[in-house]
Amino acid sequence: AKIINCSWGGYVDMRTDAPYVAYLQNIINTAIDNGVLIVAASGNDHLDIDVDSIHFVPASLKNILTVGASTETDVSASFSNYGKTVGVYAPGTNIFSTDFPGDQVYNFSGGTSFACPLAAGVAGLVWAKNPTWTSQFVIRQMIETADNVVNPANRVKYWGRVNEYSTLTKVTVPGIKSTGFSAAGVGSGRVACSE
Repeated sequence: AKIINCSWGGYVDMRTDAPYVAYLQNIINTAIDNGVLIVAASGNDHLDIDVDSIHFVPASLKNILTVGASTETDVSASFSNYGKTVGVYAPGTNIFSTDFPGDQVYNFSGGTSFACPLAAGVAGLVWAKNPTWTSQFVIRQMIETADNVVNPANRVKYWGRVNEYSTLTKVTVPGIKSTGFSAAGVGSGRVACSE
């Protein structure tokens, strides 16, 4: 599998579940090292999943594309989990799909589990167009070309809604994303300059 869609997840407390989360992160890293892109649903409880006590796994893990749900009016769905961890949003309300029980029942439903495969499909198109890209390049392309419509006033906790056309046509340089730095072995949130 080149792309794995994870329309599932569960909450963990990083203060007590760190070994379990580290084990899952190793699985994710192994998949990525083997050329796989993992796309995960952010969850449906309108929580900030960047908070240590409410990480939603696998969505809160590193090196994956986490997807929140947007509405028909291009805002974050009222139930969608959010945070810096959520890379993009995709339609996740009033989705006409199969229903349970039975094999011939259809209904309207919603959730980040519906948004996630839509984003995974766009990722597949990006990779088909750019077969030499790494999974991280595909993720950066989707994030950089997302429409700033979900919550423009708070781009830190709410990024944009994925735009398939822009993702496939805009020329960007996916490049490298800095996630931190250290100087002389000491990590810091800023760089001090002297004159």
